[in-house]
Amino acid sequence: NTTSITLVAYPDDATYGTAKDTKVVDENNVTKYTDMANETTDAGKYKVTIPLSTGTNTITLVGYAHNTTITKTYTLTIVRTKNSDNSVSDLKVKGYDVTDDGNKTYSVTLPNNIDSISASDVTYTLPAGATASVSPATLALSTTGNNVATLTVTSEGGTAEIYTINITRTKSSNADLTKVSLKVVSTDPDYNG
Repeated sequence: NTTSITLVAYPDDATYGTAKDTKVVDENNVTKYTDMANETTDAGKYKVTIPLSTGTNTITLVGYAHNTTITKTYTLTIVRTKNSDNSVSDLKVKGYDVTDDGNKTYSVTLPNNIDSISASDVTYTLPAGATASVSPATLALSTTGNNVATLTVTSEGGTAEIYTINITRTKSSNADLTKVSLKVVSTDPDYNG
C-alpha cells in the first residue's frame, strides 16, 4: 500500500523550461512543494516526495517557462486504496509466545497459577490502519479442557479475519494438604468417644 509518490523533473532546458522551478500546488493554488533543486538525484534530475492520504489525492504541477512568466499546469489524480491486510504478528498471551498451528489457529500453554485472562492480556502487532478485538473480555481458565479466545482483526479497508487462540492451563503440581482431620474409631464396646 503506497504511502507516498516521488515526482521527478528533468534538467534545465531553454526550450522547455526549468525543472528546478517546477512546483507542486494544492487545490487552492497554494504552493506545497517548491525548489526541487534541493533534491538533486542522479543524472541531474530533480525530485520531491509527496505523502499520499487514503482516498483520492490530487497533485497539481506548475511548470514555468525559462525566460517568461508563462506557466503550464499538469494535474495528477492518484487514488490510494485502503490497506486490506488483516494479518496478525507477534501474538502473545500473558507474555507467552503462541504457536501458529496453521489455518488461523494458535495455541499456548500457560502455567497453573494463571487462572484467567482478560482481553488486554492478549498482545499483538497489526498492519497499518488495522484494528482488533479479543473475545471474551475475560476468560476463566480450566485445567480440564481447552480454553478458547478469538482475536478479530479488521483491516483499514474493513475486511475482518478471525483468529482462534487455544489456551491450555497446566494442571497443578501442588500435593500439599490444606486440612487434615482425624476420626478416632474404637472396637471397644465400652468406648464412649
